Amino acid sequence: MVGAVVSTAFIAPPSIQKTVVAKDRPREAWVLRSVLDGRPRMLSVALNNKLWLAYNTQTASLYKAWLGTINFGGPVYTSAHGPQPVSSGVAYMEEPADNPWRVVENAKEITPTITYKGHTIHQNRLTLKYELDYQGKKIQIEENPEFFDATGNRAGFERAFVTKHVPAGVQVTLAMHLNSLAAASDYQTDGTFAVSETGTEQTGDKTFQTIAGKLQLNANGKTTFKVSFTAKPAVKQASEQKNQEQIVADLFAKSDCNTCHNRDVKTVGPSYMAIAERYDRTDKTAKL
Repeated sequence: MVGAVVSTAFIAPPSIQKTVVAKDRPREAWVLRSVLDGRPRMLSVALNNKLWLAYNTQTASLYKAWLGTINFGGPVYTSAHGPQPVSSGVAYMEEPADNPWRVVENAKEITPTITYKGHTIHQNRLTLKYELDYQGKKIQIEENPEFFDATGNRAGFERAFVTKHVPAGVQVTLAMHLNSLAAASDYQTDGTFAVSETGTEQTGDKTFQTIAGKLQLNANGKTTFKVSFTAKPAVKQASEQKNQEQIVADLFAKSDCNTCHNRDVKTVGPSYMAIAERYDRTDKTAKL
């Protein structure tokens, strides 16, 4: 079904209701800011072994949720100059890079200027802070992402938002693209979620539900959105679809060559490109 618009604020199905929040984190440093998958200014969050998140601080929004980990590389982590951190595993959902926030005033939709205001960790829980600026008016938003155990060995993802300084009559919405759902009812909210598009994705002999829509946050209060992902995610991560250049980069990352060499720039030794210029571009050379 495409193009249907449905406003929902419904009672959670049993698969979501009977859950317990788990706050054990899979690593000591479980919130990290770095380049990720070639994208700058990403905030990675290891909520649980079943659920990793990455937020784009440039748009103050979710980039992806996945089952897996991060392969840490680069000078900060391994002293290698070439590689950078890359998400590893299979994605539950992945959002477009565009600004997903909108402000609606007098029936007119406005794209606000987004500012990421940082984050705090208190009692092992993360709070993200955003500011939406439109026409000189500033709306504050805080988000608490959390993992919960959903039935059937599934990963549950809860997003709790708190809005402040929302003018009377103004609405704040957030675009979402849900994936890896066993059923279209595998989400719940105490706000209003307007569905704009639904569909299915086939992986092997299994079919997964996909839903796109906009979540309207409760003004000057709290809004909770929960989703239960299937145990076997539906979407493979683009970061793992390696081209030939990435394969070569991975080989260098496993060696100590990057300690003295860089792809393009001379460091301790000449760059890889400078070294390559010394050889003829023949099949025989390529096999060396």
